[in-house]
Amino acid sequence: VFDPLVAEGFVTAMVPESGFGQERVGIEGFLAAWQDWAAPWDSLRFEVNEVADAGDNLLTVVEQVGVPKGGSREVKQRAAAVWKLEGGTLARAEFHIDVDAAKAVLAENSEDLEAIAVAKGQLRAVERA
Repeated sequence: VFDPLVAEGFVTAMVPESGFGQERVGIEGFLAAWQDWAAPWDSLRFEVNEVADAGDNLLTVVEQVGVPKGGSREVKQRAAAVWKLEGGTLARAEFHIDVDAAKAVLAENSEDLEAIAVAKGQLRAVERA
């Protein structure tokens, strides 16, 4: 399903607030990263709060909502992803717990002034319910 949409060597990066993250290659790496992420949850969903287009990069800000295994209450946490395109295909997807760090990555990887404004919190992104 994804093959025509992703670049050869597509990378998925799971970026923690601190410490070491992990990178995986290909669609298989993407799926394995998300299986690892979802493993400690009984339920997990993502509510998209913001989307910002910065040329060849896209930022999505979400709220992760889930019930940990053995738990009974939902836990919520903001997170973000930076989607990087090359030649019309997805080359890299970075998933960040630190939303400001994701916005900074977006600005670092784009000469687009709109992306820099997003990183500085000056651009009002599209809100989705």
